Order: sequence, then structure tokens, then C-alpha cells
Amino acid sequence: MKYEDKGIDWQFCQDNSDLILSSGINQLINSAEIRQLDHLNKIAGNYIISLDNDYLYIGEANNIRKRCKQQFKENTSTFYKSYLKANKKSNQRECQISDFKIKVLFTCLGRKEVEEFGIVNLPTRLNKFKKGKRAKVHITIDEDLWNKVQSSKSRILSQGELIFLNNPLSLWKDAKTESLPGLYCVLDENDKMIYIGESSNVNERYITHNGVTYFSALRRHIGTDILGFHFIDNKKRRFKDSDDDRINSFLIACKYTSISINFGRFELEEILIGKYNPILNRKSRSKDISSFAGV
Repeated sequence: MKYEDKGIDWQFCQDNSDLILSSGINQLINSAEIRQLDHLNKIAGNYIISLDNDYLYIGEANNIRKRCKQQFKENTSTFYKSYLKANKKSNQRECQISDFKIKVLFTCLGRKEVEEFGIVNLPTRLNKFKKGKRAKVHITIDEDLWNKVQSSKSRILSQGELIFLNNPLSLWKDAKTESLPGLYCVLDENDKMIYIGESSNVNERYITHNGVTYFSALRRHIGTDILGFHFIDNKKRRFKDSDDDRINSFLIACKYTSISINFGRFELEEILIGKYNPILNRKSRSKDISSFAGV
């Protein structure tokens, strides 16, 4: 099937994400083996690691060369540590890290979804997390679709940005969230955007932010960056109970919005953080917070 470029927009990607991801996974597994990691470009993408034609691990990275080099060093390799642990339990012969093969897909749009899709649909047994984040589907061979989506990245993300920014706001305590992948935003009582986040399950993430600070980066940043609190443990994850109560009060005064996203949530998050510089996102730490509400 052929697709017209003008028909590949944000909504098309959300409605046809499995078809697009099938095309991308097919292109990844049929690409050439990478033998010289130093020759890779420092751009975003996905990679897949195999042994004897058995796909074992799939991942994503904003800098594909850096991540692949990390994966092929024993002291920094996620997949190889998992392999050794699984191999020890099964009492099988161990292979050296150099025995594994790697293939790469340069991904402008949808790299997190490619990872989640591959874990379920190939499947890759050494991935410990994100199992079941997507449905298992029949993989469709359609390289033309993947390439057209990638070349339409700018237009697709611009449309996604407008949809996200025009989504209705609610008070934090009245937020209606879904157990779906997506993007969310927190605004202070003056409607100033303070945090943008993504999750494979927005409802679970919202519940986490309403719980104890230990599991919530948003709560930790509110405590340290806005309210000036100090952690009471070495892991820098816990505040005093009274401080947690203050964080709850701050959140109650905030506003919230979220949208479900089947394809492109990482890239839309990056675009929005770079453009709007929310005070609590790590990429905007240099911003002055002296005039911020709650300080």
C-alpha cells in the first residue's frame, strides 16, 4: 500500500501506530549488522541485539552510538548482565559479549514505541521491563510507510503540539486520566507550565505523583527546586512528613492536562520541553526560579 505524504499526520500515526511500528521493526531486523560501532552517527535510534539469529534485547537512545558502545562493554552493558544472570540459572554455556550481533534503526519519530513494540512482538527475552505495554500483532512488511512517517516528523509533531496545548485543563485533584501511554503537563496556580512528563501508563504515573515522594520525580523537584526542602535520606528521595504535606498543598493548587499517544510521545515531550522550558524538567535547570509561585 502506498501513502500520500499529506495524509500522514498526527492522527494517522495515532490510529495506525501498530502498522507503522511493524514497518519499522521489519526494517530494523532486516538491516545490516553493525561491525564498527565507532562508525555510527550520534543521532536518535533503536538497536536490537541477537545471538545465533535469536533476538534477545531491543533498546532506544537519543545518541545511538553512545548507547551501543555502552552495551558492548561488560561493566556498562544492560543486556549482557541480564544474559549472564539468565544463563547462570539455566546452566548453559556462556558466550562472550563479542559473540553477540547488533543492528540499528535511525529513528526520528517513535523510538520508544519501537522498543515497546519489539519487546512484545519479536519477542526479546532479555528485556526486563515494558513487557505487555503494547498488544501483540501481526508484523506487516511495509518499509515505504516507515520512511514516509520519518520524513514527515516536523509536520506530525507540530500537529501533536497544537492538540496537546489545546487540550482542556482541570484542577490537579479533578484530573481524569486513562491507563494509556501519553503525555501530561502540570501548571502552577498562575497557569505557568512547570512540568511535562511522559509515561506508558498516564494514570499510573498520576497516582504515583499523588503518593509518597520517594517514587515521584515531580514531587522531589517541587520539594527541592520550588519549596526549598532538603532530603532526609542518603538516596535523596524522602522528605519530612510535614514537607510532603506542603507538596500536596502545592499540587492541589496546580492544573493538569494529558493526552493519550500511541506513537511519538518521547519526541513530542522533547520538543515541548525544549520550546517551553518547564522549570521542573531536568533540561531546564538553569532557568531562574526566584519569582516562581511558592518560593
